[in-house]
Amino acid sequence: MSIEGSVSQVFRPVGQGLFAQGQVRLLPDRRTVVSWVHDCGATGDPTPLRREITRARSRLGGRRYLDVLILSHLDEDHVNGLADLLRDVRVGRVVLAETPKSPPF
Repeated sequence: MSIEGSVSQVFRPVGQGLFAQGQVRLLPDRRTVVSWVHDCGATGDPTPLRREITRARSRLGGRRYLDVLILSHLDEDHVNGLADLLRDVRVGRVVLAETPKSPPF
């Protein structure tokens, strides 16, 4: 048995920083089965980031659920839009690719 689907990913234009969003959808009804965001931040003029957050939230539709949030690291230009993006959005899993450095013991 095979399952047909599609994968889409958008790198959102936010200037200096990173904000990517993607989905896996099953055919034929194009039902979203996995949605993710990879980082959500930028430095400089906040207007592009705000605009792209609005677009990303609308892409979630009425679902208001994000399966996976991937954070490459915690620098401002990768996370400073998260509060706006995740307002009223539940997240299933957070993946932190780089953990903060711990002091040696």
